[in-house]
Order: sequence, then C-alpha cells, then structure tokens
Amino acid sequence: MKNLEIKKHLHLHIALNAGLLLAGVVFAANLASQDPRVATPAADTPAQAAQAADAAPDKSDAQPGTRQAPPASQSTSPQSAAPTPAESRDVSADTKKSDVIVGSNGKSYPIREYKTLATPNDPMTNQWWVATNGMSDVWDIPAGARATKIAVIDTGFALQHEELVDSWAYNEGERGTTASQAPSAPNCTSRSLPLDKSCNGLDDDGNGFVDDSLGWDFINEDATPLAGTTNVNGDGTAHGTSTAGIIAAKYNNAKGTTGVNRYSSILPLQALNDDGLGDSYTVGQSVYYAADAGADVISISLGSDNPDDYLREAVQYALGKGAIVVAASGNDGCDCIVYPANYPEVLAVGANGPDGTASTFSSFGANLDVLAPGESMAAPYWTKINDTTAYASNLAGTSYATPFVSALLGLARSYQPTATWDEITGAMLERANKHNLTVANPRSNSLGFGSAHARNMLQRLTVPRTDQQRFAFDQNFVGSKRAYDCKPGTLPATPVYEIKQGFERRFTISKHQLSTIALQGGFRQVALYSCVGLPTDTVDDVRSVNLSREILNGGGWR
Repeated sequence: MKNLEIKKHLHLHIALNAGLLLAGVVFAANLASQDPRVATPAADTPAQAAQAADAAPDKSDAQPGTRQAPPASQSTSPQSAAPTPAESRDVSADTKKSDVIVGSNGKSYPIREYKTLATPNDPMTNQWWVATNGMSDVWDIPAGARATKIAVIDTGFALQHEELVDSWAYNEGERGTTASQAPSAPNCTSRSLPLDKSCNGLDDDGNGFVDDSLGWDFINEDATPLAGTTNVNGDGTAHGTSTAGIIAAKYNNAKGTTGVNRYSSILPLQALNDDGLGDSYTVGQSVYYAADAGADVISISLGSDNPDDYLREAVQYALGKGAIVVAASGNDGCDCIVYPANYPEVLAVGANGPDGTASTFSSFGANLDVLAPGESMAAPYWTKINDTTAYASNLAGTSYATPFVSALLGLARSYQPTATWDEITGAMLERANKHNLTVANPRSNSLGFGSAHARNMLQRLTVPRTDQQRFAFDQNFVGSKRAYDCKPGTLPATPVYEIKQGFERRFTISKHQLSTIALQGGFRQVALYSCVGLPTDTVDDVRSVNLSREILNGGGWR
C-alpha cells in the first residue's frame, strides 16, 4: 500500500491532511453505459476560494431550500445537560467571512479546511470483511427496540441510488400536504408541484431551514445535498454516496452490495463540495444540524491537520444532545491523527486490511480507538452518467472504515437504548480482535483497542451477561458507575479518567465529561483501564472499591 500525500494550494493557507479520493474501478449495473471517471485537480487558488466564501448566499431571505433564522422562541441551540460554550447562543446567526467565522457570541474562530479521507488501492472485488466479521450472523439479528438515525457528514449524495433510496431519514416536519406556501417563486406552484411542505418555501417546523425535508447542503445553502451539482468531474462527487452505502446499502435486493446496518436511517448532510473540500463553517454547522435533528450517530469521513475550536464546540453540543461522533483518523500513515478524530471525545477510527492489522496508510496516535475494514471495499457510487446503479469495487481509506463503525453503533443503540455511549463503546471494544494486545497493555497507538469484529461486538450488546460478582467503583465517580474489574481472559477497553479541578479529585468513564473539564482548564489523565457493564446485565453481588484509596495509592484490583 502506498501512502500518498498531496500538496496543493489550498485556500485560506491552511495545510490539510493528505486524503486523495480514489479514481476507483467504477461499474454500472448496465455495463453498456459505463463511463470512466475523469478526475480534475481540486486546485482552488486562495483568491478564488476567498472570493467564493465572501459570495455566500444571504441567509436572511426565506426562499425554498434556503436557511432562515428561527424566531427567538424557537432557537436552534436548545439547552442540554452538560453546558458547553456553544449552547448559550444561536449558531444560525454565526457569520462566515473569508478567513474567520464570527460567532453570535462575539468570538472569532479561524477557519480550517477539511477534505475526504480516501486513498487508492489495488483492485479487489471480494467483500473480504463479510466473512471475517461474521456479517451473516449480524444481518440475521432482528431489529432492536429503538429506531436509530445516523447522520453522514460528507460530500453530496446520489439520493436516488437503488441501494439508498429507501434508507434516507426524512424530516416529517417538512413533509405532507399543506394549505400554505410562500407568496413568491420559487414555491410549489412555480415548479408545477402539488402543494406540500417540502416545496412550499416556508420553514414549517421552525428549525431555521426552509424545506429541509431530506438533510441539508451547507456548501450551497439549500435543501438538496446532491452530488455533482457544481462540478460533475470533481474528486469528491462519489465519496458521500459510498460512505452512506457502507452503512446502509439495501439488504437482500439482489443488487450490488449490502451495508453493515440494515435498520438505521441515514441523514445526508453535505459539508464538502464536489471537489471534496469544505471548512470549519460547513462541517461545524452540519454537526449542529445533525444534533438538533436527533441523530444518534454522527459519522465524519473527513479531516484537517489543525485543531478547530468552532468544530469542537459543535462536537460538544452534539455530545450534550445525546449523539456520539465518529471520525476518520486520516491517511498519512503516521502518528498524526487528523481533526476532529484527534479530539479524545470523538471515537477515532483507523483502517485495517484482511489480516486485521493496521493499513499502512492509516494514521495512528494516542487518541485512536479502533480499527475497521478500510481496504478493497465495494460500495455504491455516483458518476455523471449514472447516479442510480453505479458501484465501486476498490475503495480504500479511513473514510470507509469510519461508516463501518458508525453502522455498528447505530445497531448498538437500537439494542441498548438506555446505556450511555461510553458503556456501549467500552462493551463493544472489549470484544474487538486484540492481536498482540495484553492485559498489561490493553491498547496501543497503532491498534487502539483492536480491530472491529461486528458479530462479537454485537453479541455483547444483544445477549445479556450474568455475573455472580463484580468489583465496581463507588466514591467520587461522575456519570456511569458500571466500570468494573475485568474477568480473567478479558482485556479492558474502558479508560477510567482522573479529573481534577482545584482540590477536587473525581473519576469518570465519560469522554464528554472529560472534554468539558479539559475545556475548562482542569487536569485529566487515564488512571487505569476497566471493563464496563450494560443496563441489561445481571449481577448477583457488586463489591465496592474505593478507587483513590485501594487502587491508585498502592493497591491494584482486588
């Protein structure tokens, strides 16, 4: 595997992670109509990009498919349980300039640029990960008790693709017959459409977006997150379709591929243009939208080399709303995880090949959580002459490992609706393929907590565990108190963090709590690794352990 790095003139003078969207082997269901992709360089000059940013549409006009500021009584930033800097303001009032975002809170945020995280690979048409992950058993598991929604933040999508057309998450507040429409065109009448909330030019649900019946396009500021609207030859046109397809390509339709998750719906959000480029504003606003739309999982297959305060505040907001954010580690094959994956509160996903070890291109580091299939992947695709039946068979990159994990998490939430995300991820990662990891060293910077095994991970969530006895924490523990001493033969996969603010010493397994303390300037570190229980577990006897006195001050697990 060859690690590629692209050096281009990128607007706003921000260095990006090298992540080249492959030109891939693309094939259509009708081979006679196949058209080879013609990739054009994504080479916006700084002046062109700045001009485009300054020429962004005025969001104050309430036109169909445009964003509209909500009334004061319907803020797009509702309060959540754990306050973060973004939650006391209306982010729809944030303004994007040529080089900064001016927030409604008076802060200025430097703009970072983001790019897709795919990379070329030798052709392989076999879906090798189906057998190695026990996917036939996963697909046989019935639907969980709760329907789940996965937001995919990416380039545009082939909204009518045969594998995805039945999998989208629609906004019912902007669908259905109505007697009202905007008085001026474009509206339903001007487009010869039946009167419906999806085309009436009104913000029917009061969320600040007009006619957003199916996601949103934050590049063009309209209600159509569709691939190929500005550059049909762009490097990024097919990326969003493929990442969404790895999650939810239709099961058992005798066509193309099958996604990992046959039950969750997909919320398509376009944050990157057809050339595969976006920035802090488009990605951050997509995260805010996903959180407010009730996404359970937010899947982000893009990255930037630079930390980004604007995006991190959006991530904090999403965590406070009950979502988990999953992001690609990057494709530079070095200790250089890209953002937002490099934030500890984000689940960072690297790529592995058929042997389960890390792909040579997969970036690694202290915040890597897990590896997942990311080589020789087949998935739905988009081409300029075929947006309904095209596929690619040699996709590779952490871009494609990320939706694999996001799909598993969507299934996990449906089976464990009352568990915290830290409980779900900890329990799942205990069942990852561990390779050369040990009890003494349960994670590494190159493997995280191991490589994903879909069947084993989901069995932990769907089959209740019964234990006679567990040793668990009792004092000064914040959030979930289900962390416990692992049984012999089980490698721990849940970090227990020590956090200090002033003279107060507490512990938590919550990454959201951890990041909130970090943003407030508190001290934090990993005290130890543990196993974690789930609400469906049955334990006959729980013995309490004082973490400070019995473990960290010269003890050890009893």
